[in-house]
Amino acid sequence: MQLQIDENRIPPLPTVAARIMQFDPAGSHASSSSMELIVGADQSISAEILRVANSSYYGRSGKIKTLKDAITLLGLKTAKNLVVLIFTRSMASKIRGDVLRAGNAWNYQQRHQCTCR
Repeated sequence: MQLQIDENRIPPLPTVAARIMQFDPAGSHASSSSMELIVGADQSISAEILRVANSSYYGRSGKIKTLKDAITLLGLKTAKNLVVLIFTRSMASKIRGDVLRAGNAWNYQQRHQCTCR
């Protein structure tokens, strides 16, 4: 039996996503520590933030090991946008998967086109 990584992905917690959406990166109390307290409750989102922070795009010679350091490197606004993206991607793939599994691929295409207009 071949193991597929996508099937074993931990879905992000909706409560964490909701709290992050309310988080104001430009607020007077915003800090890497305060965002870490919110995001740290979700292993899926934390792992993804660490993965992005350790990507070659940021060109670090050393490895980022803590969530706080990753958030500091990315910046509060980018980290917030990344969390929203992770949650949205997870929800969209679940919805798309359910629609396609039900055999409604044609109806899905029509609804998607109408939504885009």
